[in-house]
This record gives sequence, structure tokens and C-alpha cells, in this order.
Amino acid sequence: MALDDGAIQGIKLEAQRLGIEWQVLAAVAMIESAGKPLWDGLCPIRIEGHYFDKRLSGDARDLARKSKLAHPKAGEIKNPAKMADRYKKLAEMMKINPEAALESCSWGLGQVMGSHWRRLGYDSARALADEAQHSVAGQIRLMGRYIESAGLIGALRIKDWAQFAAGYNGQNFKKNNYDVKLSKAYAGFVKKSEDGIQNGDARQDIVERGNTGAKVRALQKRLSELGYYLGAIDGMFGGGTETAVMDFQRDAKILVDGRAGPITLGKLEDWTARSRSAARAAGSVEVVYKNQQATRNRRCTANLETLLANAVFDVFGGGVQAQIYSGGQARRGTPGRRTGSIRHDDYGLGGRALDAWIVKPDGKRITGIDLARLGQYWLASKFGGCGVEMAEGGIHLDEWTTPPPGGGMYWMYPYASRQPWGNRALQMLIDGSRGVKPQ
Repeated sequence: MALDDGAIQGIKLEAQRLGIEWQVLAAVAMIESAGKPLWDGLCPIRIEGHYFDKRLSGDARDLARKSKLAHPKAGEIKNPAKMADRYKKLAEMMKINPEAALESCSWGLGQVMGSHWRRLGYDSARALADEAQHSVAGQIRLMGRYIESAGLIGALRIKDWAQFAAGYNGQNFKKNNYDVKLSKAYAGFVKKSEDGIQNGDARQDIVERGNTGAKVRALQKRLSELGYYLGAIDGMFGGGTETAVMDFQRDAKILVDGRAGPITLGKLEDWTARSRSAARAAGSVEVVYKNQQATRNRRCTANLETLLANAVFDVFGGGVQAQIYSGGQARRGTPGRRTGSIRHDDYGLGGRALDAWIVKPDGKRITGIDLARLGQYWLASKFGGCGVEMAEGGIHLDEWTTPPPGGGMYWMYPYASRQPWGNRALQMLIDGSRGVKPQ
């Protein structure tokens, strides 16, 4: 079996949102679904009778067990071969307890349990199921949300198949050679790709940090013409050129990786100053990196940058700028001293947290209660964690849906706690954690 064009298109869109190669996400989808995202026209489900048993009690559980819909032991409730028969069994379960029934199924080509609905940002298990049943694209979005919430984007970005397999399928993944299958599926999609890939093996088609020469000069010149690059056109691909490429990629709504591959170079050919203006007016603000040469200011994940750009726009409108002064850092195993907190390091993957200043058109930083509004919005939107305010104007934002060991989803730094507005700002973060957005 093979994923059809519709599924591939949905995969490309979701991979762009997650900031990973589409071939990587396609490999996961292929192995999880065997290239078959629809079974007889239905969204695939798998009923977990032991989970249904745990969700019930009293007469309801007795009835479910008697009807052979629930059992305390995993695997005792068999799934019919035909998908239509599985849905008939699900309908019987829903007569006993609708929410428990929907939570007790895994949904879509990514086989995501309905019980994860709250963690993934859905209003209910019904809403999660509706997403999966609506379309193949919905199944892919659901799978993407789960990968994101499980903290597995970094593993996919560096193609650490074993780490991803352990996180997605459990520590026994080796029994089924899950990591080997993923690697082979990825290689197959890369080989068949007609688009070219920015992070693949075609190194001669990529202009990236550390390169020098005529190709870099041509890239710098084009970026300068469009207003993205303000440095010297010297043919040396450094931090300034990389940031300019990322700013363009963000506006062009393609993979933000700071490397000019075939897709980026092709977009640059057709881009105009008017295209840039239209992109900037479409609901996000400019994100730039300051303190570029610092050890702990490598680029963040594309997803985190996009969330930052959109959140700042939603809270403060256009015209302001988000300046990242502390971002990711070198991954484990790379040369050089690694410094910084575990929040920025992300257990060795890096780039899933940042410290930023939000700067108004007059050059002044947004501070105090106004800055706390961004933190409240970030938390209420379930983008990740937030800390306010480590020094005048400094805000910490990350993309984790659950905190690392010993941490929390929101906090006040000592500087902010000492200010007259500190208690009010803390209450705003509390409100945000409860889903209340700022007025």
C-alpha cells in the first residue's frame, strides 16, 4: 500500500506546522497505517476493552463485561476484522457511557487514544473523534498534535528513530523493528520525492551556515533586495544571513530552518516586496534573534517561532517586534561548551524554549502588566509554559504542554515579584493556566 496524494498533501501541511521534513511525518503515517488511512471508507479505530473497563464502575461495568465490551485484562476484548463491525461495537459501548467509550478507542492513522483529548487541546473526546473522522487530513493533524505533546518533534527533526519509537510505541519497540521500519520508509519517501528536500542528502543544492562564495553572495543580494537582509554582501553565510533566511521562510510559510534549499530558493525567485508586506499583515509580527553569537542563542524550533509571532500579533497587533535574546543551544555531542538551564536545553535536543523582549515601534520594551498579558494569552492558548519577568521586559516562553521534572507551567521571576504589579501579574498567569485569555 502507499499513501495517496491527498494524504501526502495533509502530511506536508502538518509537517510544515511542526517544523520537520514531510518525508519524516510520512514515514510515521505509513508505518502506523500500513499506507491505509481509511478502512472501507472509515477512519480506523481500535477498541481497548481493558481501558473501557477501568473507566466504568458499578452496574455500568457489570453490563459492559456481560456484553463482552469490557474486560480487566488487556487483549481479552478482540477487535473485529471489519471496520464497520468495530463501529457497531463502539455504538454498543456508547449506549453504556459515551465519553468513556470514545476515550477507550485509538483513532486515525496515528492510533491516538481518545483519552488524550484534554492534553491535546480538544474540548472533549467527541471533538477528538470528530477531528479524526472528518478527513484524512484531520487524522494527520491529530497525530501531529500527539507527537508535539509527547515532546517527540526533536527526535523526528534529527531522525533519531529509536528515540521516537520508544516515545511513541513504548520501550518494547525493538520487538517489531519499529525504528528500522521508520528509517526504511523515510528513505523511500526521500527517494520518490519530486520536490527536493531542504534537510536531505542533496548538499550541493543547499546554501547554509558556514558556506562562502558566489552562491552565498547571490542569496544575500536577493534577501537584501526584499528587505530581509541588512548586512554586508560578502559571500559569508553567518548568523545574519541565517536569520534573514528564517525571516523569509516564515513569511513564505515554508519550513523554517535557516537553510536555503530548492524550495526556499524557488520561492525567493518569485517573491516581491509586495509579497513581504502582505505576509507581514496576515497575522504575525517579525521575529529576530539578538545576541546571535552566544552559546545559548541558536535558533528555536520553527513551531515555537511561529507561535511567538502569532501570539505577539494577537496580543499587541502589528508594528511590534519579538527579539529572541536567548534561544536554543548546541545539541549533545556537538563541539563547544554547553551552558544554560534544562528548559532551553530540552534534554539535549535544544530550541524548545526562549527568552525574548517584545519591542514597540519606538524601540521601547513592553513590560509589567502589558507583558503579563502575553504570558496569560500563551498559557490560555495552551502553547506551553511562561515565566514573567526576569528583568525589565524579559519573558520566558516554551512549547511544552507538560513541564520538565521539578518545573511548573508558569512562574514569576524575583524581579517581577518585587514590583508593585507583581501580584496582579501572577493572577493573570493563574487565569491563563485556567484557559482565560486577557481582555
